[in-house]
Parts: sequence; C-alpha cells; structure tokens
Amino acid sequence: MTFEESEKLWECIELVKDILLSSDQVIEKLPPDQAQFITTYNAMLTKAWGNLLELYQDYTTDNFTTH
Repeated sequence: MTFEESEKLWECIELVKDILLSSDQVIEKLPPDQAQFITTYNAMLTKAWGNLLELYQDYTTDNFTTH
C-alpha cells in the first residue's frame, strides 16, 4: 500500500466513524421498526469499520515502526 492509499483508507475510516456517530442521533427519532433496521445496518457498518481500522493499523505498524 502506498502512502497515498493509506491516506485514502484513513479518510474512509473517519467517514464511516462519522456516519456511525451521527446515526445514533437519527435512531433516537425513528419509530422502533425503522430504528431496528438502522441498528442492524450499523452493526454491519461497525464490523466493516473495525476491519478497515485493523488494516490501517497493520499498515502503519509494518511501515512506520523503527527497528
């Protein structure tokens, strides 16, 4: 992964985090059935966010640690 690719990856990580944080406010205002749908969707999005974060951490560990 190039440095530019890692920057794009970090932007995606931040975007997903922002979506997850803002969706909590939306969920509070929805009827229960719609809130349940968004909550389920958020669980999948949270897993994707975690995978992206892990990938980024692996990249930074491999490329920016000093030996």
